[in-house]
Amino acid sequence: MPKFVKPLSETQIKNAKPRKNPLSDGNNLYLFIRPAVRSFVYLYTHPTTKKRIKRKIGEYPHLSLAEAREKVRGYNQLLAQGFDPFEYAEQQAKEQAKLGITLFEFAHQWRRLKLANQENKPSTMAREWRRLEKHLFPYFGDYALKKLVIYDLVQHFLPLYEVKGDTVEKVIGRLIDILNKAVSLGILPHNHLKDLQQTFSRKNDKPNPTIKAEELPQLFQCLSVANNFITSKLLVEWQMLTMLRPAEAVAVEWGDIDWVNKVLHLPAERMKCTLKKPRSHSVPLSTQALALLEVMKQHNGHKRHIFAHRLQDNAPCNSQTANSVLKRNGYKGRLTAHGLRAMARTYLADQGVDFQIAETCLAHSVGDSTSLRYNHSDYLDLRRQAMQLWGDFVEQCKKAK
Repeated sequence: MPKFVKPLSETQIKNAKPRKNPLSDGNNLYLFIRPAVRSFVYLYTHPTTKKRIKRKIGEYPHLSLAEAREKVRGYNQLLAQGFDPFEYAEQQAKEQAKLGITLFEFAHQWRRLKLANQENKPSTMAREWRRLEKHLFPYFGDYALKKLVIYDLVQHFLPLYEVKGDTVEKVIGRLIDILNKAVSLGILPHNHLKDLQQTFSRKNDKPNPTIKAEELPQLFQCLSVANNFITSKLLVEWQMLTMLRPAEAVAVEWGDIDWVNKVLHLPAERMKCTLKKPRSHSVPLSTQALALLEVMKQHNGHKRHIFAHRLQDNAPCNSQTANSVLKRNGYKGRLTAHGLRAMARTYLADQGVDFQIAETCLAHSVGDSTSLRYNHSDYLDLRRQAMQLWGDFVEQCKKAK
């Protein structure tokens, strides 16, 4: 049988002299008496390691005997259930801290993880973060993750969704991704906002407007009399001849051009692709594209980029420059810079160019993961023929304006 310990009294504690051995109150509660301080200590056996552990729980009289006993009663109940009371308290504090983390606080962790795992390019994340700073954080950044409510978010975003649906879809997508990361890290038990995407579901993507290849003479006629910088008008033609995306077209540097082999080499980091699947792209340059480069040498040959920023020598011009030219010259809603790719692709299809070759001209991957794993051909020679075919047609349309 356990040894009976007579409980301490307030009088006994007050009158006790400093001593080497502690006074016992029973139930693992002890009082250590030193000349300057009297400390309540909890002495117990760890439920797992079976080690004897001593933990100070307070000083008398700041902690009364009754309060010390109440603390120890709770500790002993946890011990009886197989928990170390102090480890349990620490774990509970961590859980409470996790539950109290705000959207803005955790979003910083999410951003660091996305960049560290190379899930996003820094430039892409910077753009996404600015969107969150404008449309999400000012209104919900101080909310604890668990306190975010679908109804509140719908009420806030619905007016913006009616005029800027694409923006809201992107913001909501990032918010869902943030909470998914919180779930994977054990901060939330589940993503209670996942149904939010049903309310702000992604609209069907509308294809970029384009024109038929037969309408190119009229486009060149408009460009010839347009009140735009010559380099801006040449950018439209450059995108047309190379079939590059707008951001890729303006980012081309003089050092990317292989003049001997007449090829433009774009590194993976400047292509539209994920960091986990980086893919460079080479563009065989038609005689028309090479002639255009010779003209651009006269304007920007001393700069880093072929289509350089007018005020910043080390930066490319805006990726929307070609779009602006088209809009200002009567093609708003009819043709976009990205639509030039569709026009070229349609022309190649009409000329009977092989599907795989035509798609590769656009830097598209064709085939399932298995075929792509084994087929590493870039069809450069065959694409050179296709690009020249297209270049010859563009030249004919330009002369026919």
